[in-house]
Amino acid sequence: MNARGERALFVPRLEVEHARSNAQITRVDYYIEYPLDIPIVSYLGDTQYADFSQLDYIAKSKILIAECTFYEGEHTTRAQAGKHMHIDELAMLLGSMQNEYIIITHTTQRTAMHEIRKMLKEAMPDEIHKKITILPRRPRSRPARQ
Repeated sequence: MNARGERALFVPRLEVEHARSNAQITRVDYYIEYPLDIPIVSYLGDTQYADFSQLDYIAKSKILIAECTFYEGEHTTRAQAGKHMHIDELAMLLGSMQNEYIIITHTTQRTAMHEIRKMLKEAMPDEIHKKITILPRRPRSRPARQ
């Protein structure tokens, strides 16, 4: 019996239905018996480069969502100033990660999408490149913004 006078049970999530079937119990609360230590998805957000591979819950998550805003060689200082990731930093980061899927977001409109795809393919080893999806997918025919 709890402090409110309820006949209560605190059971593993898989036992809730069985516990509620007991007519003498008025309240059933549960806990997760097998919590995930490594999340399914990690989202880095709008961020500059950091060695996220040191954090298992990011490095080993099934899906990694990361931004990569700058692709041109001369844009490395712009990336640092704006606290965004440059493709060179992304390649360095992904080389030490263990994610199954990688979603790239926040791509620049200064560089045409077909160029971004080409640069990603050139910057990444095949085993990493095949994991990458770019979102949102801009139409290929749309001209790059100057």
